[in-house]
Amino acid sequence: MKNLMLGIVLSAVLVGCTDKGASTAKSPTADVGAGKAIAERDCKACHGLDGRGVAPAIPHLAAQRERYLVASLNEYKSGKRTHAALRDMTGHMSDADVRNIAAYYASQPPVASTSGTDVKHSSPYEQGKAQAAACAKCHAEDGNSKIPGTPSLAGQQPHYLVAAIQEYHRGDRKAPLMKSMLRDSDRVDIEHLALYFSA
Repeated sequence: MKNLMLGIVLSAVLVGCTDKGASTAKSPTADVGAGKAIAERDCKACHGLDGRGVAPAIPHLAAQRERYLVASLNEYKSGKRTHAALRDMTGHMSDADVRNIAAYYASQPPVASTSGTDVKHSSPYEQGKAQAAACAKCHAEDGNSKIPGTPSLAGQQPHYLVAAIQEYHRGDRKAPLMKSMLRDSDRVDIEHLALYFSA
């Protein structure tokens, strides 16, 4: 009996989750040609006319779901998403413009993935090993130092190494040579280095 009641309640909830008005009214049809004109005028500098982002931080819009694109544009328009240029641009768009530009980019063929030759394929361990080459003069290539007063890093606890390297990086531990060697390292670099030496 409990299962039957639960089934009825879940069915009612699912019916309530359908698109509002889906059974009574059809949404307006988008005009892909008008969307292309908007893309030509406002969007192609960043997203290209084909929907390919022109820089690594700019997303591809080609072949994204139309509904998602409409929702995203409306979020920029309402200020839920923050990007000054997009908020200003969408602020001048009508609801029809939003539907049209979304339909245009959704109709574009997907952006082909880049070949594996331009993607760096290596494990965090391998990246740490490459970074450790700069440490070899003092800590030895394998992390077993032969210089008196210089610690061996091989087999050390990885959490300890991360904390210690971060202290050198920030300058909390006063060692100008270490700080200068780590100056271009970020958190991920430090973790890779610690992983390599701890292994």
